[in-house]
Amino acid sequence: KAHLTKENSRVIVKMDIEGSEWEVIEEMIKKNTFKIVDDLLVEFHGPDKNKRAKKVVKNISSNFRTKVYKEVDPGNYYLM
Repeated sequence: KAHLTKENSRVIVKMDIEGSEWEVIEEMIKKNTFKIVDDLLVEFHGPDKNKRAKKVVKNISSNFRTKVYKEVDPGNYYLM
């Protein structure tokens, strides 16, 4: 029987919060929450979302091991 352990488990966060993702992600960065997140699946919203997303992903990638996946179509994500 398999048991979840720290070594074989993953923390996945799926975020589709209609524009509030920017504030939540910034807060997660400040509080180092991404230290425990393996994968972030997110739908970005708002003006300049692609430019803002690249900046946020660069910040996450530079400071944490979290992989960020952007939703391109409902239910379809790609690694940024």
